[in-house]
Amino acid sequence: MDREILFKGKRIDNKEWVEGNFIRKNDPTKTDDVFWCCFIQDMALSMYEVMPKTVSQFTGFVDSKGNKVFDGDILVGDKYKGHVKYGAGCFFLYDKNDDNILLYKVIHEDKSIEIKVNIAG
Repeated sequence: MDREILFKGKRIDNKEWVEGNFIRKNDPTKTDDVFWCCFIQDMALSMYEVMPKTVSQFTGFVDSKGNKVFDGDILVGDKYKGHVKYGAGCFFLYDKNDDNILLYKVIHEDKSIEIKVNIAG
């Protein structure tokens, strides 16, 4: 099974989103752990400190426009609307009543589903 393990987070220095691997590092000079998003581009390692509350994982799915769907994204379509959340070993879409639907089902049943915003950022 091929599955892309990918995270994103909002950079502390300029508030831009970055995607890459995720590192959580304990920094004795700070009261909280430091979160980093790092990636390799053109054979060089780039690392950016990101805001912990914005870190989210790629679900393995894309919306109707081909955008990667991450944990925390708000999705809207003709049939479904809600936010993506991980639980019980898989990703779900939670609606306004906090009912959950498997994200796999949502993506395959609602061909108009698209990302509106990420609740973390």
